[in-house]
Amino acid sequence: GLGYAAADYRELPGVPGANARAGKGVVAALAEVPLVPADERTGGLILEQFAVLEGRAEFIAAVEAVDLDALPIDLAIGELAAAAARLFVAHGASNIAMLHAITGTSVLRLLVPYLDVDGQRAALGYAFQAAAAAHAVTSSAPGIPETVTAGRHTVDQLVGLASRSDDEHRIKLTEACLREHAIAPRPELLAAASNY
Repeated sequence: GLGYAAADYRELPGVPGANARAGKGVVAALAEVPLVPADERTGGLILEQFAVLEGRAEFIAAVEAVDLDALPIDLAIGELAAAAARLFVAHGASNIAMLHAITGTSVLRLLVPYLDVDGQRAALGYAFQAAAAAHAVTSSAPGIPETVTAGRHTVDQLVGLASRSDDEHRIKLTEACLREHAIAPRPELLAAASNY
């Protein structure tokens, strides 16, 4: 669980928003994240995949250019989760790194009431940075698709699939996507949960 994950913590390069370009919200900044060339990517666990980003100036610049104040926190969370869902659907629903970009961003919504404004801003920055890293090392094309193919399951069907599953990724992805969809209905959220 969390203890296992925390045993191998590493910081990603760059300081989110350190050199913010006014008005460049999380989705616009995510769309401009440069992708690591395929021949430089590594397989393995997420942290192993992210290792190629260390010292990569163009990734650091993209992370630092995000304006974490461009949108209110609740809207920024929804926008970032939906953008991650579009990337997840477009670039392969077996992409565990991007799955975590959806779930990690959405869980921030549960923490916001317990964080002060500076904590909220920092947490949004880290969620953005993780989504940017996942995009940089796993996506097959730059940018973020505007739309994706609709999911094949209804909300009720997704709940049923998750409740009968022993796959923790399916369960947490479904929960996060349905939480976000209940706040702001978006087809990409249902598609992400459907396509896993």
